[in-house]
Amino acid sequence: MALKAAKNVRIYIEGYDISGRSNSLRPSLARDFEDVTCFSNNGHKWFPTLTKDGFSFNGFYDSANITEIMNTLRGSSSGVVCLLLGPNLSDKAVCGGGAWQEGYDIEMPVAGMLTLAGVFQFDGIAEDCIVLQASATKASNGNGTAVNKIDNVHKVQDTANEVTSDDADSQGTLETLLNEIRGDYNTHRVSTTYHDAADSTNDVDAAEASDLDTAKTLANQIKAKFNAHRSQSGVHPHDDGDNEVTSPDATDLPTCETLANEIKGDFNDHLLDVTDDGAVGYLQVFACGADDALIVKVQDSDDSVFTSPHDLITFATANGVTAERKIATGDVKRYVRVNWAGTPTYSATFAICFKRN
Repeated sequence: MALKAAKNVRIYIEGYDISGRSNSLRPSLARDFEDVTCFSNNGHKWFPTLTKDGFSFNGFYDSANITEIMNTLRGSSSGVVCLLLGPNLSDKAVCGGGAWQEGYDIEMPVAGMLTLAGVFQFDGIAEDCIVLQASATKASNGNGTAVNKIDNVHKVQDTANEVTSDDADSQGTLETLLNEIRGDYNTHRVSTTYHDAADSTNDVDAAEASDLDTAKTLANQIKAKFNAHRSQSGVHPHDDGDNEVTSPDATDLPTCETLANEIKGDFNDHLLDVTDDGAVGYLQVFACGADDALIVKVQDSDDSVFTSPHDLITFATANGVTAERKIATGDVKRYVRVNWAGTPTYSATFAICFKRN
C-alpha cells in the first residue's frame, strides 16, 4: 500500500506558515478517563470525560516569524491552527479554532543551531478537515477546484417530485395523498437525473386508492418498496440510511393515515438528501496588502460547474496577515469550492481548510 512521507506536512498558525522552520509535528487527540472501578468489578472500569486535544512541534529559532507567533498566543486562546497532513486538494488536515500556548522552549547549544519546541492546547476539540485550497498566491479573482462529497444519496436534489398534498385526516384526504405519493415515487425512482441508474425493481404497482381496502394495500406496498429503494444496489451514489418508514403497516383508517403521513415526510426528505447540516471553514492568509481587501468565500452547489453558486461561508475582509474560523449553518450541498476576489491590483497568499458537519 502507498505510504505518505512526512515531508509534505504543513503547520499554519494565525496566518503564518512555519513549516519551513519546523521538523517535527505531533498532534495529540486525547481524552481523560476517570477510574470508576467498584468493589464488585473484576478489573478496572473507565468513564470517558472531556477531550484535551492539542499539538506540539520542534523547529529552528528565527528572529521574527515563530517568535512573533509565540508572543501573540502566549496569553490568549484566539489562535487559529491548521495542521495539514498533506498540502494538496482534499488532503486531510487537523484544525482548531482556538489554541493556548502551553509551552515554548528554546535550546541554545554552544556550537549549534538554536532550536525550539512549542506546545499548544486547543480551546475545545480539534476538527477533522480537508484541504479545500492549498496555499497559493492569487493576483486576480477566481474560483478553486470543486470537491465532490462522495456519500450523497442523490446526484442532485429532486425538487420536481415533492409530495404536496395535505396530510391525511380523513378517507378522502388519505386517498388523495397516497395516489400522489404513488405517482411521485414511481417517477422519482426511474430518473437518472437523480440516480446512478434507474430503480426498475421497486415499482409500486398496487392500484390507486379508491376506498379503505385499496388505500391500506397501497400504503403498505409503498412503505415496503420505498424502504427497499433507499438501498437498492447500484441506484444511489450512496444508500439512504436516514429516511426509513417505521410506522406499522396499515390495518384500519387511523393506522393508514399515520403511515401515509410518515411516508410523505420520509419520501420528501429522501428527495432532498444530498446535503449535510452545517460546516466549518478555516482561512489562513499568509500575505496580503493593506489595500487588497481580499474576500474569500466557500461556495456550494448542486452541480460541479456551479450553475447557481451559493455563498456558504464568507470570511472577514483581509488587508494583511490573518486567520479565521467560521461556522455555517443549514444545508451544505454536494459540491464545494473556494472563491476569492480583491481590489486590483492585489497579490494575496492564502489557504482554506473545510469540514462538513
